[in-house]
Amino acid sequence: MIDLSDAHRTVMYGGATVIACGVAVHLYSLSMGKWTINTCGSIVGALVCAVLATFALQKHTLFCWHPILMSAATLYLAAGAIDTINRRRSMMDVKGKVRMAQLHWLMMDSALLCMGFGMYAIYKTKNKPLKQHFTSAHSWAGLLALLLFGLSLMAGGSNTFGPLLANKKIKFLWKDAGHRIGGAMAFTMLTLTIMGGLYNKIVLLPEGWGGPLTIPESMFVGGNTWSFTSLKSDQNVYLTMIMAGVVFVLTVFPVNVKRSAKTN
Repeated sequence: MIDLSDAHRTVMYGGATVIACGVAVHLYSLSMGKWTINTCGSIVGALVCAVLATFALQKHTLFCWHPILMSAATLYLAAGAIDTINRRRSMMDVKGKVRMAQLHWLMMDSALLCMGFGMYAIYKTKNKPLKQHFTSAHSWAGLLALLLFGLSLMAGGSNTFGPLLANKKIKFLWKDAGHRIGGAMAFTMLTLTIMGGLYNKIVLLPEGWGGPLTIPESMFVGGNTWSFTSLKSDQNVYLTMIMAGVVFVLTVFPVNVKRSAKTN
């Protein structure tokens, strides 16, 4: 029996609950609208995350929940949310479109919460002063990705709930190029951050904030990270990276969705 710390329990139960809620929302969304190649992205993403979690949990530590939750948030929940809002275009009735927009919002919120638990897991694992955190290229890329994700989510919330300030109704159906571009940039950065975290660990501030910036000679060499131990072989690491890229391509691949009066 593993003696779990309070932080470990919080991350494990909190993260698992968020993922379970996201799965329920995604399954409901799959019952509506026409499936496309983007739908395959979220389904493949779910499989990749399940396999990654299976390997990571063989050594059940607080840290293992960081890659599990961050990959689930990106490759499954965010990918599923993107697919859900895209499938909205296949629906004729306004109520169906609104429902899909609401499900998109719920899945993106689930992804954000999942990322929050994932960040908490790595923060508590290190258990160091604040200046010793966010010293690697992976962490910097992750912070940028989270910033872009948060800004995109705020833009979506502004378009949806902004009309309330003018005493108007909540608006679930709208178009905003900035929101789409920001979301695409965030999803791209999140995927690249996951792939980078799998490949290697590049510490740029070995002495923490206030110390010199160091560029490691081995920054482009794979290894020195959890995945090469947990995933059992180098080939499994590279295959996981490739599959993350496949999920990204399937999710963002442009499709023309024909409208149908049926909403399944």
